Amino acid sequence: MPLAGTKVHASMFEHSLGCIRRFLLLAMVLVAGVTSLAPAGAGARYLPDDDATLISRTVREISRLDQERNGHELYDWLSLASRELIAREAFVAWVETEDRFRPVADPQILDVTMEEWTWPLTGGVYPQIARVELAVQGVQDGVAVSTLRTWHFQFDPDAHRWRWLFPVDRDLLHEIQDVPVPALSFASPFADEGYLSIDEFWAGILAETDIPYQGVRSVVAVTEQPVVTGCGVESDIEQIGIYTCLLDQTIYYSPQLRNMLEAQFGETGWHLVIAHEWSHQVQALFGIRYGTAPELDGGRYILELESQADCLMGIYVQAAVGAGTLSRADFMLARRLLGTYGDYAGMPWDSTNAHGDATQRIAAFDAGYFSGFVGCGLDLDNAAEPVATPGAWLGDSSTTLQKQWQLFRSPVE
Repeated sequence: MPLAGTKVHASMFEHSLGCIRRFLLLAMVLVAGVTSLAPAGAGARYLPDDDATLISRTVREISRLDQERNGHELYDWLSLASRELIAREAFVAWVETEDRFRPVADPQILDVTMEEWTWPLTGGVYPQIARVELAVQGVQDGVAVSTLRTWHFQFDPDAHRWRWLFPVDRDLLHEIQDVPVPALSFASPFADEGYLSIDEFWAGILAETDIPYQGVRSVVAVTEQPVVTGCGVESDIEQIGIYTCLLDQTIYYSPQLRNMLEAQFGETGWHLVIAHEWSHQVQALFGIRYGTAPELDGGRYILELESQADCLMGIYVQAAVGAGTLSRADFMLARRLLGTYGDYAGMPWDSTNAHGDATQRIAAFDAGYFSGFVGCGLDLDNAAEPVATPGAWLGDSSTTLQKQWQLFRSPVE
C-alpha cells in the first residue's frame, strides 16, 4: 500500500515487541543464575544477577537454534553490526552446512563479565560488552568435540535483548561469506534490479517454509483510464497513488506519484515504496488477512496490516544492506520516506486508509530492521496455513471483492 498516520491503540509490531519483553523478563526470573568460575580480566566487572540470567537464557537460545539449524532466527539474534557484515542468505546457508561444528547440548556457562572491548573485525570500541566464557559439546565431521568458546554480547534496550557480536575471527567471516547460497528454483519476471532484488529476497525466505512462493507478477503504471484490473475498474489512480491488487498479484501506480517520489527520494525511494507494497503479497502468502471484526474473525485491522508491511519492508532493507545492494544511507532514506508519508493528525485509527503516523511508521520499520521476523510477529518455523491463491480469502461476492479492493489502496496525503 502507499505511504500515509494515525493515533492507534496497539499495532502489531508494538504487540510483538511487548511479548518479547514479557518473555525475556520471565526468563530472568526462571533461569538459574550464572556461577562465575574464571577470574575477570583487567577492567572487567560482573553483571547483576538479572542481567547474567538474561544473558544465560540468550546463550542457551542461540545454542538451541544452532542445534536446530534455524538460520533465520539465529540471524535475528546477531547484533546490527554483525548483520551489516553478513548477508542473511549467506549466514543461513552457513548454518545449514553439514561439516561445520554443531552443538549437541546446552553449553556450560563458565563466566559472564562486563568489559570494554574492541571488535577485531571493525576496530569498533564497545565500552559495555558482556563477555561470556563457555564450554560446548558438539560434533564436527561426525566426531564428538569439546571446546571452550568466548562470545560477546551488546545490550539492545529497544528489544530488551542481548545481541551477539559474531564472528570475531576474520577467517570465519570469510568462511561464512564464501558458502554457496542454494540457487532458487524460480525465475523472476522482473528485469528492473530493484524489483528483482525484492522478488529474490522473498523467494529465498519462503523457500525456508512450507509455503510455495508466489510473488508480485507485475508492476503496472496506469497511464490510461479507465482500465480493468483484477480488482475491478480503475478510474482514479491519481487519487489513489499506488496499491497492491491481491487478486491478480499486481501493483498498480500513478506515474505522477512515481515522478514525485523519485524527484524527492531518488530511484531507491521508489523501490522502497515497492518493497512496502510487496509486503502485502507476502502477508497474503502467510494467510495474514483483513478482518471486519478482528477480535472475532481472526483477521487484522488495516492499520495492523500496514504496520506489519512497514516492518517487513525493514527486514528486506536490512537484508539488502547486509548483502551490499543497499547502504546504511538507504536505511536512513527509508526512515525519512516513511516519516514524510505518515498519516495526518486526527485520522481515525480504524480508517481504511490508516498507515500510522510518522513515528509509528518509523517504529514499525525499525522493528523489522533491528529485530527481524520476531519484530514483525512472524514465526517462519510455524508459519500460517499457506494460502493456495493470494487473494482467495477475499471471498466470491462482488461486494466483498470491491470492499477489499478499496481497503488495499489509500490516497497520498
